[in-house]
Amino acid sequence: MRKSLTSLDEFLAAIDGYEHLDSQVLIAFLLEHYTLDLDLIPEFVAKLTQLTSATPVLAEHQSIAA
Repeated sequence: MRKSLTSLDEFLAAIDGYEHLDSQVLIAFLLEHYTLDLDLIPEFVAKLTQLTSATPVLAEHQSIAA
């Protein structure tokens, strides 16, 4: 029996540590291993894009602070 992911937080927890991968790869992984609320996929992709686009800025600020 597959675990159901029914919230954005559950989607993000399931891919923790793999955020650097392409969103299509992550969605394929989630579809293969979990039962998903398909209505959340666009929100998940938007959040993932937001997280990955924020990462270089965060790294830049950390190197400046060091």
